[in-house]
Amino acid sequence: MHYVKSKAFTLIEILVVVGILALLISIIVPVLGRARVHAKVTAVNAELYQIGLALEMYGIDNNNKFPPARADCNADARKHVYALPPELCNKKYLPSGQIGKIKFANIEDRFNPGCTYKYITAGTIYDYYIGTPYVQYLYIPEGFPDGIKTNLIKYGDAGKSPVSWAIFSVGPKFDIDLEQTTLPIKKGYPIKKSFWYTPTNDKGVITRIRTKKNGKHVGSFELN
Repeated sequence: MHYVKSKAFTLIEILVVVGILALLISIIVPVLGRARVHAKVTAVNAELYQIGLALEMYGIDNNNKFPPARADCNADARKHVYALPPELCNKKYLPSGQIGKIKFANIEDRFNPGCTYKYITAGTIYDYYIGTPYVQYLYIPEGFPDGIKTNLIKYGDAGKSPVSWAIFSVGPKFDIDLEQTTLPIKKGYPIKKSFWYTPTNDKGVITRIRTKKNGKHVGSFELN
């Protein structure tokens, strides 16, 4: 009697194959995830560059003065804190957008759907609804952007601040509840480099900052 040798996989062989596939997936999925994040960061840096050019053109047309920041404590406005200023839409430097009474230059943050990239500067800041002006402070590391020290200097005067403005994306894995308080600003957000995104960490703001030193732009794009 002749027996035909079975070509079916044994249970052990199947378990080995499944184990190998699981191992490959555990390696590939995080790599693909990081690649997607890095691709979005590259796109964000390109868009912040374009917004920076729009701000430079605005400054040229307005005696080197830049728009004020915007913020509001109303529930529907908190998520739009520091939205790109509507002044950039006046002469169509950037496209315009509006949600209720909140007007802004409408370029959506790829890491914060439904919201624009953010803009902050020392000096006058207006709320979205009644337009009441008050003072926006920036806490900037001493010597920024060169020879940075750990101590922060508080600036409420745009003329004295070493930073003209900062535009930024909230970046991956941002904490919206923390961002909507004044605590991060007092710790140097978003100017201080410890808040910036780099390829070696998994979160942080993606920044482009105009300094008073020859109008130089610095930011996390230099690290990516």
